Amino acid sequence: MKSVIHITNELTYKNYSISSIILYLRKKLQKKKISSTIITNKIEAKIISKSECKILKINYLHFFSYFSFLKKKKNSILFLHGIWSSIQIMTIIISIILQKKILIHPHGMFLKEALRDQNILKYFVKRIFLLIIKFFIKKNFYFVSSTNKEMAQIKFFFPKTKSFKIWNPYPFKKFKINTKLKKKKNFVFFGRINQHKNILLLINSFIAAKLGDDW
Repeated sequence: MKSVIHITNELTYKNYSISSIILYLRKKLQKKKISSTIITNKIEAKIISKSECKILKINYLHFFSYFSFLKKKKNSILFLHGIWSSIQIMTIIISIILQKKILIHPHGMFLKEALRDQNILKYFVKRIFLLIIKFFIKKNFYFVSSTNKEMAQIKFFFPKTKSFKIWNPYPFKKFKINTKLKKKKNFVFFGRINQHKNILLLINSFIAAKLGDDW
C-alpha cells in the first residue's frame, strides 16, 4: 500500500499555515487510498487529535531510534515540511543514508530573510549545512515551493536537484453573508511583510474595487 509520511516540527496555531496545508494534503491522499502519517514534536488539540498523528519527541539524542523508525517504513515517501529544526535536519541526513525518496517543501525557509533571521553564527551554520548536503543528495531528493523567489534560492543551492513549483492548496469554504447587517468592515493582513506576499497588489486591488464607504 502506498504511504506518505508528513514530517514537521509542530502542528500548532503558531505554525498554522504549514499545519493547514499538511492536513489538507492528508485528506486528499486518503481519498486516493494513500495512507498518510504525520510525525511531529508538538500538536494542539484544536488543530488535530493526538490519535491522528504520531508525536515523536525527537532531538539529536534520538537520532538512532528515529533512524530505526524510518528504516522500517520501506514503501513510504517522506514529505518534509520546513528544514531547520532538529527533526527536519535529521530527516534529511537519514534520507541520505537510507536513500529514501523525500520531497522537501521549505515553506519560505530558504528565503534570504529566513536564513538571516537570527544571529550571524546561525546563518553561517545554515549555509555550511546546505553546502555539505549538496554533495550527498541523490536522485531520491525533490524540492517544491510555492513562490518564484524561493524557487530561485533552491536552484541556487541545489542546481542539479529536481524542483517543482506548486500553489499552496488552501481549501475555501462558501459563507452566507447577511446583507442586511450594517457593520463597519475591514481587511486584515496576517503574514510577513515581503514582496512575494503581494501586499501592494492587495492594496491596489482594494482601491480599484471601489467597494463603498462602509469598508
